[in-house]
Amino acid sequence: MISTSDTDMGRPNIYSSEINSNINRQLLMMQRRLRYMVSEGRNDHYWSFSSLMLRKSKSLRMLALRNVRPNWYKDMSIKKLMETLSSLNGMCYRPRQAYEIQRVGIPKDDGSKRFINAPKLEVRLYLWMMNFFLGLFLETKLNPNQYGHRHGRGAADAWRKLLKEQSQYRHIYEFDFKGFHDEIRRDFLVKALRNLGVSEE
Repeated sequence: MISTSDTDMGRPNIYSSEINSNINRQLLMMQRRLRYMVSEGRNDHYWSFSSLMLRKSKSLRMLALRNVRPNWYKDMSIKKLMETLSSLNGMCYRPRQAYEIQRVGIPKDDGSKRFINAPKLEVRLYLWMMNFFLGLFLETKLNPNQYGHRHGRGAADAWRKLLKEQSQYRHIYEFDFKGFHDEIRRDFLVKALRNLGVSEE
């Protein structure tokens, strides 16, 4: 299936309306294998296989693109897409120790600015894939009541649980820590991840 807007932009037909069964099957098999390694306590095998999939799996790259930039086909040229995927390949095969991430100021209603990190698309795709492996590895080690930054969970799931159980509680508080992520001590975080069995790489 190709839309009029794609034809007007001179793009070739690079997607169809058919189900991506081969990609889904590959991803499902990869997840099952990774979860099995976690259940058996084979941490070294887990991270070795994750590193291999990070380098080799095109299905994982497509999943990352679908999650990070779901509407890429609407406003991204084929040339830009290929450049992004080429840069991503370089990062997956030769991970660097550090990446440049720009801080962008978003205007707030009161006239001040809220600063957010704005990495390039290829860096965001790479980080999504790394988080994918971290999420699978840590999912049985995290508190079941944690919904933020969890694989397959989100704010809507947290609210559903809250509404279901609200009658049990007299008070429900919602709060936000100002600058929370900026205050996390990196040395403490690295030590905690090492203790959980996360690979040095």
